Amino acid sequence: MSGRTMQYARHEVALEVRAENLPSGIAGRITGIALRYDVVDTYDTTFARGCLKRSIEERVAARKVPLLMDHERTTGAHVGVVAGMQDIDNGVMMTAEVFDTPEGRACMEYVRAVIAAGASTGLSIGFVSIRSDMVTI
Repeated sequence: MSGRTMQYARHEVALEVRAENLPSGIAGRITGIALRYDVVDTYDTTFARGCLKRSIEERVAARKVPLLMDHERTTGAHVGVVAGMQDIDNGVMMTAEVFDTPEGRACMEYVRAVIAAGASTGLSIGFVSIRSDMVTI
């Protein structure tokens, strides 16, 4: 251990499930906070404001960002598509559309059960770092 003190922040943010005006092939929408800026997470990662700008403008706008269960990259885990991301005061709000497939419906059932139980779950982004800087905390 390096002797440095790490401080992790955990944010409990309620997910919201929506089912109004769904297009064909979509079982539901999930909205929640995808990430918080300038907060050290449990992987020792922080995200700087604006870090997703290019992805939002290019990939999210083109509906090219998959919604995956548990970061798994299998066909069965691909349960939807990220439909929108927008900067909010201290992070990024994400809306995903969940496919009307057996896996997508199971995802929606899971999220509804977690919300009904008052339990905790959330959204997490997967990313490939283009540039990173080491900082001392």
